[in-house]
Amino acid sequence: MKKNLILTGIFGGIKGGVFFILFFLTIYFIYDNPFLPDPKSLDFFVYLLSVFGVLLFYRFRIAEERPSYWQALFLGVLIVSMMVFTACIFLYIFLTYIAPETIQLYVDNLLTQLSNPEIDKEAYGGEAQFNQMIADLKATNKWDLIFLEMRQKLVISFAMTLIGAAIIRLV
Repeated sequence: MKKNLILTGIFGGIKGGVFFILFFLTIYFIYDNPFLPDPKSLDFFVYLLSVFGVLLFYRFRIAEERPSYWQALFLGVLIVSMMVFTACIFLYIFLTYIAPETIQLYVDNLLTQLSNPEIDKEAYGGEAQFNQMIADLKATNKWDLIFLEMRQKLVISFAMTLIGAAIIRLV
């Protein structure tokens, strides 16, 4: 049972990571900038479908009995961890070898949004803080984008996993 749980989490997470890669490349080929906020925010659903899909697969195809909340939670965390690991490796390869110009596209897009004269600089902590944020943004590198992706996906996906484990326990 434990072996099946671990193998399901590892392979389910890798499959989810491949699903994320396909989604990311689709955005890249359509928009040339896969980090645009509107299409990029849809990758939340890739994680959602992957986590719930593997949890349901485990519940109805592999487990002999209804998994406990902790088993489902462990499986969800394993799925998310493998997806994020796969995604970060891919992002490193993508931003280093495939399309390193994507980093500059990302920075330029944010600088364009922040150059709007109607922006309230006080909302960002004042003029000095706003200028520091602009300077930090201009110094963005591939590691910043990779860690940003990792942080966002871990937080959101772990929240989904808590809910998914409770739902799987009830089904």
